[in-house]
Amino acid sequence: EVFSQTGRNIHRLEVLQSDNAGEYLSNDCQAFYQQSGIRHRTIVAGDSESNGAPELLNRTIMEMESCLRSRADLGPEFWEFSVGAVAYLLTRRPHSALPNRITPFEAWYGRKPTLSHYRVIGCDAWYHVPKKHRRKLQVKGRPAIFVGYANSQKAYKLWDPALRKVIVSRTVIFDEKSFTLFR
Repeated sequence: EVFSQTGRNIHRLEVLQSDNAGEYLSNDCQAFYQQSGIRHRTIVAGDSESNGAPELLNRTIMEMESCLRSRADLGPEFWEFSVGAVAYLLTRRPHSALPNRITPFEAWYGRKPTLSHYRVIGCDAWYHVPKKHRRKLQVKGRPAIFVGYANSQKAYKLWDPALRKVIVSRTVIFDEKSFTLFR
């Protein structure tokens, strides 16, 4: 069963419909479905139209992802960050399938999402370099590009072009003012 952090039962997954991709047909997955009481249905191979709403959502996510990357002037290697950002944003906008058009976030957590930390994907940012990662007289901040929101932390994902790696940081400077995510 799926539970929110308050322990309140939200939904129980009864049926999982997927294409005939191997990752959903493995013996481990089949054992999990049986143990969890989930009925697994598959669609006809190559007939994604029969998967309806999930395929539409997938197309929406991929089109939004492409727009985000294009607007931010980020290459295809950043697709996973823009897909994550799109999913993050979609769960925080009103949804017609939910009562009173609440957000999926609100349905899950029982409160409205905070929007004040939203930033434009691809914008310039500076992040703080912790003391343990720098020597005396080294700079305390580094320039980066905002690429999304951290999955399991209240933090931002930033791309440091000089180091060529993703940095996860709570304290970031956007538009010349310091900003800590979820104060």
